[in-house]
Amino acid sequence: RQHMNKMPNTKNTPPILDIYSSLPQTTKTHIETALTWAKNNVEPLISHHWEAGTSPPNIFTSFVKNCPSLTGFTIPSRYGGTDHDLLTICLVASTLASVDASITTSL
Repeated sequence: RQHMNKMPNTKNTPPILDIYSSLPQTTKTHIETALTWAKNNVEPLISHHWEAGTSPPNIFTSFVKNCPSLTGFTIPSRYGGTDHDLLTICLVASTLASVDASITTSL
């Protein structure tokens, strides 16, 4: 039982994988744009719409207006999307989902 109270030895623990620092600047910018938009435009509305079972009425319009480089971020350019690489798409979607997952699926 005594061993359960000891802190783990972190001297030999490998560092956590840091992919952010090796991302292209454009991907970092897309992630930051998505997070800023979600924090400012989605987060303040989440609790009200969650309780009401509704969706913010102008959320897509707000996304298009504030994040034009991300509009259609999951759609290939030949179909009118922005043609981002798969990693950028996943990281932007994950970033939006960190604020509210339902918004991610509607964009």
